[in-house]
Amino acid sequence: DLRGREDFRERCIFTIDGRDAKDLDDAVSLEPIDGGWLLGVHIADVSRYVRHGSPLDVQARERGTSVYFADRVIPMLPEALSNGICSLGAGTDKLTLSALLTLDKTGECKNVKVVKSVIRSCVRGVYSEINDLFQNTASAEVREKYAPVTDTLLAMRDLAAQLREAGNRRGTMDLISSEAQFVLDETGAPVAIFPRVTGEAEGMIEQFMIAANVAVAKLARERKLPFVYRIHEQPNAEKLSLLLETARQLGLEVPL
Repeated sequence: DLRGREDFRERCIFTIDGRDAKDLDDAVSLEPIDGGWLLGVHIADVSRYVRHGSPLDVQARERGTSVYFADRVIPMLPEALSNGICSLGAGTDKLTLSALLTLDKTGECKNVKVVKSVIRSCVRGVYSEINDLFQNTASAEVREKYAPVTDTLLAMRDLAAQLREAGNRRGTMDLISSEAQFVLDETGAPVAIFPRVTGEAEGMIEQFMIAANVAVAKLARERKLPFVYRIHEQPNAEKLSLLLETARQLGLEVPL
């Protein structure tokens, strides 16, 4: 049922995920416009299939979240949804919610529009392959696969750098963490553990998702919409005192 939806099936929209990912829940697009860019972040419209109060909804609430193991995922929703009809597979029509961000040449968001939409992803992007493209080490097969979207990817790469720089100017924290990747044998026992390596493609998508989240949160606040936020309690006095003392020893002027 496409009534009330913007038809984006002819636009250059594609997913970028890990090689083994099956629940492709977001896709991206980028188009040049006068004075900047139109960045699209398109999220699978799960609410189209999971109705409030339905058995699917009740079961999902009992689970609360999907559970991720080293070799498998126990999804919050049935795999027929999470890995099937809701997954934004290439070449098939999928129902989505799209955040369309109007950005100027510096990457500053000037406007955001959120619409129900239908898309048809043109490429099933893989992080490692796109990283090879960016590093000019991609095979001929990979270059051919991404030929329809190569120009868009290079523009996305430049925009992500602008977004990262703009975040640095705002004082955004860069929280560095590492994720472990497990190698399992045929019985499921771990035989090796090593750090999961991320590259430019992962950072690029992270910048786009942050930009979309910030823009949508601002829109919800402006319209006084009910919204779910993650908040943190105020630090206790002892921890705050220790932080202030550490900062002063580092030569930082900290206002009380």
